[in-house]
Amino acid sequence: MTAIRPLRRSTVIALAACVGLVGIPIASASAGADGRAAIARALDYERARDYRAARVEALNAVRASRGAAAAHLVRARVAIALKDGDDAAEAAAAAASAGASADEVRPLAAHAALLRGEPGRALEILAEGPVRADDAAYGARLRGMAALAAGDLASAAGAFDEAVAIAPRDPATWIEIARFRLANADLIGATDAVDLAIEIDPRNAAALRLRANITRDRNGLIASLAWYERAVAIDPSDVDTLADYAATLGDAGRYRAMLAIARRAHALAPRDPRPMFLRRCSRRGRASIRSPARCSNASRPSSATSRRTCSCARSSKMPRAHPISRSAGPSGWSSASPTTRPRASSWPMPA
Repeated sequence: MTAIRPLRRSTVIALAACVGLVGIPIASASAGADGRAAIARALDYERARDYRAARVEALNAVRASRGAAAAHLVRARVAIALKDGDDAAEAAAAAASAGASADEVRPLAAHAALLRGEPGRALEILAEGPVRADDAAYGARLRGMAALAAGDLASAAGAFDEAVAIAPRDPATWIEIARFRLANADLIGATDAVDLAIEIDPRNAAALRLRANITRDRNGLIASLAWYERAVAIDPSDVDTLADYAATLGDAGRYRAMLAIARRAHALAPRDPRPMFLRRCSRRGRASIRSPARCSNASRPSSATSRRTCSCARSSKMPRAHPISRSAGPSGWSSASPTTRPRASSWPMPA
């Protein structure tokens, strides 16, 4: 019987190398297919505005595609939709490193800087070069947002004019115009702008939330609740909307409902201070009802003055999330004077 001779070490190494060379393309092809599938799922969730699910798939795409630029771009857009400036900045930088074009990354990096409270940095990024033609209105809108956050109302008006000229029926632009008008103490103009955004996109949760906030200021607490409910029904995971909704419920004296909404917000964003603040306020509010002497307006929780004299939820200590100021503007400029008001505050509505 012939004995089986053991293979030499060099032969074993050579065979292993051959197997490895054959396996590498197979593994790469599998990783590429998995990455493309994850990117497709992330894009589907993004289009459906389920941004939390889109973030999960975007991260899966980054891992499966071994850091493909397309995966990082989706991750950056989703992070912006979730108002996570740090993650958006990291994803935009990773996309640039992976080979994404500068004109595609630039608006995402600028938006991330805005979310991080750095309007000056956002303007610097946008000044470094152009954006893609498809992002021209987006870039102009970002310049307006950054200028407004920096207190340069004239530049903000010019940038919003440009954005409207490029895309007159972009709801995101009209939402920012509404915020611009609020900064100029123009409630009526802001209402017109946000109403147009809702007309263009009735399922835009950001527009509905802003409409709720304006209604609360113009028409009172109870009138705004229906708008909050519409916004929450469309995007039940938006922490900003939940926080504003809970605060308004508390101002209206509906402390049990306020606590339930605050708990939902806390579950979604455990590190956000607003839900914790609101939960504490709900306990104080119930105590003030049990002891009316602690609050002269406890018997009228839905009155116009209650949110200033009896409100814990909307007190000056309420943590704020939006960096844009609602002040009337820098000294020397009067929001009451139509001759000095920036042009953007009196735009006609497009047909």
